[in-house]
Amino acid sequence: MTFTRRLPPGSVFSALIPVAAVATVVLVAQFRWAFHHQGSADLPVRLGVTGVLGVILGICYAAVLARLVRRAAPVQAEVVTARLWAAQWPALGLWLYVFHLGYRGHSLNRVLPIFVVTILLVTSLEAIRIFSLKDQIRLLRIGLAPRLSVGTCADGVLLALFLILICLPLVADVQTVGTEKRKLADAPPLEFDKLQDFPKKFDDYFNDRFGFRGKLVLVNNLVKVRLFGLSPIAKVILGKEGWLFYPSEKSGDGETIRDYRGLLSYTPEELETLTMHLKERMAWFEDRGIGLVVIVCPNKEMIYPEYLPDSITRVKATTRLDQVMSQLRSYPDIPVVDPREALLAMKPQSPIYYKTDTHWNTLGGFIAYSEIMKRLEKRRPSLKPLALADFELTIAPRPGFGLAEMIALQDWMTDLEVTLKPQAVTPPRKKLGKLLVFGDSFRYHMIPFLEHHFEQVLLQDGDFDFRVVEEHKPDVVIIEMVERYLPRLFI
Repeated sequence: MTFTRRLPPGSVFSALIPVAAVATVVLVAQFRWAFHHQGSADLPVRLGVTGVLGVILGICYAAVLARLVRRAAPVQAEVVTARLWAAQWPALGLWLYVFHLGYRGHSLNRVLPIFVVTILLVTSLEAIRIFSLKDQIRLLRIGLAPRLSVGTCADGVLLALFLILICLPLVADVQTVGTEKRKLADAPPLEFDKLQDFPKKFDDYFNDRFGFRGKLVLVNNLVKVRLFGLSPIAKVILGKEGWLFYPSEKSGDGETIRDYRGLLSYTPEELETLTMHLKERMAWFEDRGIGLVVIVCPNKEMIYPEYLPDSITRVKATTRLDQVMSQLRSYPDIPVVDPREALLAMKPQSPIYYKTDTHWNTLGGFIAYSEIMKRLEKRRPSLKPLALADFELTIAPRPGFGLAEMIALQDWMTDLEVTLKPQAVTPPRKKLGKLLVFGDSFRYHMIPFLEHHFEQVLLQDGDFDFRVVEEHKPDVVIIEMVERYLPRLFI
C-alpha cells in the first residue's frame, strides 16, 4: 500500500496507535451524544460513518507525521516515529477521559481544537527531547517551507485549500434567523461573576451561528430522511409516504405517542372525579345563563395511524379519551364533544389533517365547528349551522411547514391545502352577542365559521379561568383542547 511504503521500516504496527486513537475519539463522541440524548435510532449509522472517517483521519495524520520524521531524521526514523506516537498515547487517553467521560458539558465542536493543540504540544515537547537544535530547525523547515517542486507545490495548494475551507465558516455571512422553529442562542456577555457559565453559553451560540450552518443542516437532514429514512431530531417522527408526526413527550408538551399506544389510562376513581368536576362546572354556567361546550380535538395519530412507522405499535386499543367518553355516555347533559367519528367519516373524501404539521386543516376545523353547533343548537334553536354544501372545496399543493420546518425541510416536502370558499353570499343569520373561546391553536380553523353566529368572538389562551368568564360575561363559552392536553379537563 502507498501508505505503508511511506512509513519507516517496521513502524506499521506503531501507526495503529494514532489511527486507533483518532477513530476512538470520534466513536466515543457518538456514544456520548447518544447517551446524552437518551438513545438514538440512527446510532449504528452514525457509528459506521464516523468510524470510517476516524480511521481515514488517523491514517492521514500518521502518514503526515511519519513523512516529516523520515525527511528530518531518515536514519532514526523508525525509533523517532515510535517514540512520538508513544508520547501522544497518554495525552489521547487523558483527553478522552476528561472531555467525554468526566465532563459531559463540553461538545465535540469545542474540544476537538483542544485535542489538536494538546497532541501538537506533546509532539513538540517530545521532539525537543529527541532532536538536537540543528535537527529541530531542519524539521521545522521541512514541515513549513518545503522546496518548491511540482510535488511540494501540489501539497501547498492542497494545504491552502484545506485552510480556506476550515476558515470559511468563520468569515461566512451567518443568517441569524433559524428555520427550526426555535430561538437561536444569543451571544453571551462576558461577566466575571458568572464565568463558569460562559463556555456552555458560548458553545450554544457558536453551534447556532457558525457559517454555512443552515446549508450543512439541510444536507445532513436530507441524507438522513431521503437516504436512511430517519428523522434528524427526536421531536419529529418520520412516518410513511411523507407524513410527519409530533411526539409531544419529547418536548414536555403533553402525551401523544404513549397515549396512542395505550400506555396511559385513568383509574375509575379519576373518571368519577372528572364527572363530578364537569357537572359542577356545567351547573355554574347554567346558574349564569351561559352556554358551554367542551371539545377535545383528536391527536393526528388517532386519525391517521396507518402512516405511523411500523415501529410504533399499539399495546392496548383503549386511550384516555375513549375512557372519558365511555364514562360520559351515562351523562348526556355534560357538553363534551368528541369529533372523531365525524372526522373519520370525512377522511376518505378529503385530507383533514396536514401531512407535515400536527394540526387539522380548514375542513377538519369545519367538521369540529359542525359538531359544536349540533350541541349548541339543542339549547339555542335560533343557531342554524352552516352546511358543507354551502362551500366549494378545493385541494391544492403547498410547501411543507410546521413539523417540516422543525427539520429544515419545508422546501423539500409538500403538503395539501384544503380551502372552503362560499358558493354564494351567505344570507344574514341571527347572531348571539359574545362568544368566548378558551384553548390552543386547533381552534383557529373553527373561528371563521363560528363568527357567522356571534357579534363578537373573544379568544383566551391557556386553561379555563372562571375570572375571565366573569369579566367578559359571554353568551357562550367553548373550551377547546387537543387530545394530548386531556388532563386539562380536570382543571
